[in-house]
Amino acid sequence: MEAVEGWILDVYPGKDGEMVAWVKKGDGAAVRLTDSWRNAIYVSCSATEGLGELAEWAVHQYLVHSCEYVLRRVNVFEYGKRQVLKLTLRDAERAERLAKEIEQLDSKHRFAIFNADLMPAQAYFFEKELFPLARVRAEQAGARIRWELLDSVMSEDYRIPPLKKASIQVRVRSSGRIPKFSDPIDRITVKTVEGTVEISEGSERQKILSLVDSIAQADPDIIFIEKGDGFTTHYLADRAWRNGIQDRLILSRDRVPIRRLANRGTSYMAYGRVLHTPTSHKLYGRINLDAENYFVFSECGLDGLFEIGRLCRMPLHKGSRASIGKCLSSLQSYVAYKEDLLIPWKPSRAEIPKTAKTLLVGDRGGFIYEPKVGLHENVGEVDFTSLFPFIMTKYNISAETVLCRCCPDSKTRVPGVGYHTCEKRYGLIPKSLEPILTKRLNYKKKKKETDD
Repeated sequence: MEAVEGWILDVYPGKDGEMVAWVKKGDGAAVRLTDSWRNAIYVSCSATEGLGELAEWAVHQYLVHSCEYVLRRVNVFEYGKRQVLKLTLRDAERAERLAKEIEQLDSKHRFAIFNADLMPAQAYFFEKELFPLARVRAEQAGARIRWELLDSVMSEDYRIPPLKKASIQVRVRSSGRIPKFSDPIDRITVKTVEGTVEISEGSERQKILSLVDSIAQADPDIIFIEKGDGFTTHYLADRAWRNGIQDRLILSRDRVPIRRLANRGTSYMAYGRVLHTPTSHKLYGRINLDAENYFVFSECGLDGLFEIGRLCRMPLHKGSRASIGKCLSSLQSYVAYKEDLLIPWKPSRAEIPKTAKTLLVGDRGGFIYEPKVGLHENVGEVDFTSLFPFIMTKYNISAETVLCRCCPDSKTRVPGVGYHTCEKRYGLIPKSLEPILTKRLNYKKKKKETDD
C-alpha cells in the first residue's frame, strides 16, 4: 500500500494485538490503517522473589499475552531505575481488570502497579510520538504502520483537515413530562452541510435504519448529538434492542454497533455537591461530541478542543469530556513516559508534615485582601499573567524538587517558610507547564499583532 498523507483523526484498539488508526486526507477521504501493537502495565515489588512469583502466575493468566523484566523509574523522587515486570495485555482495554486481579492475589508480597489507568490511545500516542490531528505520512507495511510526523505540538500556525460535520436530534413521543426509554421515537433530524433530513415516516425500526443510512451517506467526521451522553445514544441503543436491530445501529465508520450499557453513568461527591458523569458511546472512526455537558468544548469550541487534544496528546472523544485537570494530567503522563518514569495506578503519597505556623505562612495562595470601604481615586490594577504556573516554572516547583535531598544549600528559597528547591534537575511539573505557557504567550502576542 502506498503512503497516505493526512491528519490523525482517531486511534483505538481493534482485534487482539491491533491498533486501528484513521487518517483524514486533504481530499476529504478517510483511510483506515492497522498497527500491530499491545498495551502493557508494569509491576514492582521490594522483594525480587515477589516479581518471580508474579511472573509465574502471569504465564497462566488469561489477560496476559507475555511478560518480561525491564528497567524503569518507579518513583518521581528517585532517578535510578529498578527492575520491574512488564505485563503485555491480550486485550488493550483490560489494563485495570488485570491490575485488580493482581491487587487481589493471595501473596505475602506487596505489589505496586503502574500505567494501569492510561488509555490505550494515550499510551500509543506517547510511544509513537504522535498526537490527535497531527499531520503525518503513514504507510501500511504488512501488519505495521510506518509513521512519519510532519507536524509539531508546539506549532501555532498548523493546518486542520477539512472535517465534515453532522448533527443528530431525536424527538420522543413521550407519554409524560419526562421522556423514558419505554417511549417510542417520534422523529429524528439529521443536519449536514448538504441539508437537513427529517425522519418521521414509517415504523420505529425504519426510522432507526434511516438514521444509519443518512449518517453512512453523509460520512461525517464529527457528529454532534443533542443530549447525547445523558440520554440520546442510550435511548437509541435501547430502542434498537427493543426492535431487534441492535446489531444494525451503526454510526461509526467501523462496523461497530452502539450497544446498550449496563452502567449509564457515575455519581460522585465533590465540594459538597453530588455530581453525575454520564457514560459516553465512542464512535469508531468519527468524533462523537456532546457540547452541552463538557467544559473544554463548551468553553473553547472546536479550535480549543483541537489545541488541547494536540498539546496534551488526549484523544478527541475523551478530551471533549475531560476536565482541564485531566487533560493536563495527560501531558504530565507524557513527560513521565518519555523519562521512563512509571505512573502509579493508585498514588497515595501525603504532603510533607508542617507545623501550624508553617501552614499559616505558606498556604496563602487564595488569600484576598479586603479593600477599605469608600470611594477611592487613582487606583491601579496589576494583573499577573498565569502567575502560579510561571512561578512554578521559574523556580522549579514540583513534588520532587521542593526540599530535595541533593541541594540542601540551594539559593532558591520559598519566602517565609525557608523551603528550598532543586538546582540540579528540572521538575516534572515545570516541564509539563512550560509548553503550555510558551504557546499561551505566543498566541496572546499574535492576537495583539493581527487585525484578523
